[in-house]
Amino acid sequence: MKRIGTRLVLAQITGFGLFTASGFAQQVQHPDPSTYRWLEPVHRPADVARMRAAIAQQMRQNATQAASQANSSIPLWQYSVVAGQDGNTYQGTMVGRSPYYNGHRSTTIQTYLVPVIFTFPDGTVFDPTAQDPCISNYTVLNLVQNSPVYVATDYTFTDSNGNNPVDVGNTQYDDAYQRANFWTYVAPHANVVTPYHTLLGLTTLSAVNVTVPELDGYTDQGSCPQGVMDYNWWDNYVTSTLLPSLASQGVGPNTLPIFIFDSVAMYLNGDTTQCCALGDHGGYLNGSNLLQTYVSADFDTTQDWPPDISILSMELAKWTDDPSVTNPTPSWAWSGGGQVEGQTCSSLLEVGDPLSDPPYIFQVGMPNGLIYDPEEIAFMSWFYDQVPSIGAGGWYSDQGTLTSDAGSVCQSGGSSKSRKAGPLTIRTKRTL
Repeated sequence: MKRIGTRLVLAQITGFGLFTASGFAQQVQHPDPSTYRWLEPVHRPADVARMRAAIAQQMRQNATQAASQANSSIPLWQYSVVAGQDGNTYQGTMVGRSPYYNGHRSTTIQTYLVPVIFTFPDGTVFDPTAQDPCISNYTVLNLVQNSPVYVATDYTFTDSNGNNPVDVGNTQYDDAYQRANFWTYVAPHANVVTPYHTLLGLTTLSAVNVTVPELDGYTDQGSCPQGVMDYNWWDNYVTSTLLPSLASQGVGPNTLPIFIFDSVAMYLNGDTTQCCALGDHGGYLNGSNLLQTYVSADFDTTQDWPPDISILSMELAKWTDDPSVTNPTPSWAWSGGGQVEGQTCSSLLEVGDPLSDPPYIFQVGMPNGLIYDPEEIAFMSWFYDQVPSIGAGGWYSDQGTLTSDAGSVCQSGGSSKSRKAGPLTIRTKRTL
């Protein structure tokens, strides 16, 4: 059994070597890579309100189409919970079917895996379909296809000390997390485990070639280089150009397109000093006024960010529990403190964020002989102060690191989150 990368501890970024000169008259200013932080894209209140209205409209439309089983979006279900922090009722929407009702149904969402080949202004190409010497000449695409994202393996979760094992089944990681998230209902009795699943089907599309404009990206050169592009430019390109162009191949509101990168990060708000976001999930209303969701994720080969599928596993869990980034929660304090606009709190159900500073990952051995590194994810009970937790083991995260809820309502407000690239917490769970 071997790891995809060679380093087990994520050190603070120290630089990538000298930047390569370019012949362009105008260039994006390159910040010192040692100043990079791991950032989250900001979802502004106006955007959240707009998407909440879109989700409500889509749910109404799905309800009218239920009899014909011809839903025009991914399957969605709504929850309502009274939060222990403030006694208020919160409602939101998740992907799949409710674990509470309807026979604990199994649901499969068709995903389209789209490798994106980026060409940057200096001519450097980042190609997830090409052999990459920084990951032992594997391709990023092949590693993702054979990862816990799509390939089933058995998950026996324990607490942070390796105690109190809970076998949530042989399945994909995102489904294992969601089963554990609602374990009280998935396994209502000691000898009764329901067939509740939220699975991802896989279709891989041909790679798309994208040229990053000279004012929207740059390259950090080195033995394992990294591309950095403008998040705003990329997100607009996805919604206005890329997704419409993929409609003829089956990509639409009832599917999830996943755009996978090979070592390409993003800076925020048009400001290269606000770097770097490594992935995102979101939704928008397409030209037919239907909700289209999507995921973008970097597969890092530089060894300066969380490895392999860490980012993708986190974004998929966040998409499952909050597909359009609109599910409200009592304001909670992000453990690392805010470094963007001084904001330290969030009021959204972003299940990947409470354990992202430092990133908590665990190791999963797979049939291809490699060990992958998905991120530990917080349970819904953590956000809403549910006591006891309805999650597996009575914990508040799927590896038992969170043993209590989010605590009192955070007072400073805001939804921007950032974290320094710091030591990576790795828990060895099992190997083949």
